[in-house]
Order: sequence, then C-alpha cells, then structure tokens
Amino acid sequence: MKNIIFDMDGLLIDSENITFHIYKDYLSQIGYRYTKEMYISLLGKRKEFAQEQFKKDFGSSFPFDLFWEQTHIILDQELVHKPCLKIGCIPLLEYLKEHSYTIILATSSCKNRALNILKGQHIDHYFNDFICGDQVKNGKPHPEIFLEACKKIHCEPNQAIVLEDSETGIDAAFQAGCSVICIPDMIEPDFDHKKKCNYILSNLLDVLTIL
Repeated sequence: MKNIIFDMDGLLIDSENITFHIYKDYLSQIGYRYTKEMYISLLGKRKEFAQEQFKKDFGSSFPFDLFWEQTHIILDQELVHKPCLKIGCIPLLEYLKEHSYTIILATSSCKNRALNILKGQHIDHYFNDFICGDQVKNGKPHPEIFLEACKKIHCEPNQAIVLEDSETGIDAAFQAGCSVICIPDMIEPDFDHKKKCNYILSNLLDVLTIL
C-alpha cells in the first residue's frame, strides 16, 4: 500500500507536551490547578468536547473562550516559529516522497492552523493533500475524516495506512477500514485499542523498518 494518511498533533508535531505546559501555566496564573490527567482526557478531541470538559472541571462560569484564545495564540506562535518536529519526521517524509507514496494529512485542527504549522516547520510541501477538522461534520473517533482523506487521494480505505498517536484516532481509522500504525505520544493505547493496530512503534523512524 502506497497511500499514507498522517495525523498531525502528537504524531508529526510535538504539540501535546507543549500544549499541556501552556495550559497549565495559564490556568495557574488565573487560579486553577490543571493536571496531566485532565489534559490527556482531551487528546484527539474537538474544541467542543474540550469546552464541555473545562466547564465540568472548573464550573459553568469558567471563561473558556478567553482561555482558548489566549493559550492558542501562545501555542501557535511556538509551533510555527520553534522547531518541534517529532523524531524521524523528516527522514520518513523524505523516504515516502522519494518512493512515490501518496501522502495526505488528516487532522482535527482547522485548515488555517494546520497549514501555518506545517509551513512553519517546513514540511507542507511533502503532502499531496489535506483534510482538516473544519472540513468535516464529525470529529474523531468518527471515521469521516479518514474516509474523506481516502476520497481525496482516490483510494479505498483498505488501500491506505493511517499513522496515529491517540486512541480516538485509532478508533476512527479502524472504523474507516484502514490499516493502523500507532506511535503513542503522551499515553499508550489500552489493550482494546492495541488490537485495532497493525503495528505499535516507538517513533516515526521505526515506520521505515516495515514499509
């Protein structure tokens, strides 16, 4: 199979740890305690889910819109202007391009954000196409984003390999009918999610050993 679908945050970009520390620092400054467990519960989810979770954790009066705006201004500046690619990102993308793989990004992030980050990290040119969270109705774990990715690159789901880091991404790719390679970031997938994966690898470099 020569069709590869990449997630972005936590897979290509080391955004999860950066995001957690930005959230934690901001919330500490306004009097809230934020834990890694609370952050992990949001991984792979859309903004609407995060908003509900923050209101649940901190009360209905929590200023979510202001929090989201301020933290993501800081976050996106860091992700665009500071090196934050995951181990093996460039060697893997170079190999795929050199060997005529079709490469598409499927991310829950909105298109403008995703493209700005990829351009800032100088990897946007590796991708044949993009499908982003604001271009689909249903977010992960719904399979829509991966089904749409396959349509964009004119392949059947069983002809595509999805690279993911989160359990919600694994669920979405598995339900779409794609092969799944998981490269965990902040958390290891549980037993049930591991069974949905064809491979679980340590980093992007390891992908080269199985292609």
